[in-house]
Amino acid sequence: MASRLRLITTKRAYESHLYQRSYRSRNDYLSDRQADLAQGTAFSYQGWLLDNGNPTDGTYDLSFAVFDASSGGNQVGATLTSPGTLVNNGLFIATLDFGTGIFTGATRWLEIGVRPSGDGGLSRF
Repeated sequence: MASRLRLITTKRAYESHLYQRSYRSRNDYLSDRQADLAQGTAFSYQGWLLDNGNPTDGTYDLSFAVFDASSGGNQVGATLTSPGTLVNNGLFIATLDFGTGIFTGATRWLEIGVRPSGDGGLSRF
């Protein structure tokens, strides 16, 4: 089954939105500003999984790895796993956090491994 799987993905990063606010003091402003800047490294990744061209349902084991080239590159950081991810009508969401020092402005590629939960090796995309 894994060889027939096809993955279509989009990345949706959490973003900090700045709004016009009124402050009572300079300290209130600075405290609120620090919260705006204290954005973490986690982001939500949404993908669409097809089996023989049709959206699939079930639980799947997923893995995510970042590389510095589209092929033949070096892995940057650790491989993240998301076992037992629920896929509904082909859609899935995984929260990824590779930590600091991974997305530094250099070009990166995300490799995704997928298989039906507990069923053999991962197909890599």
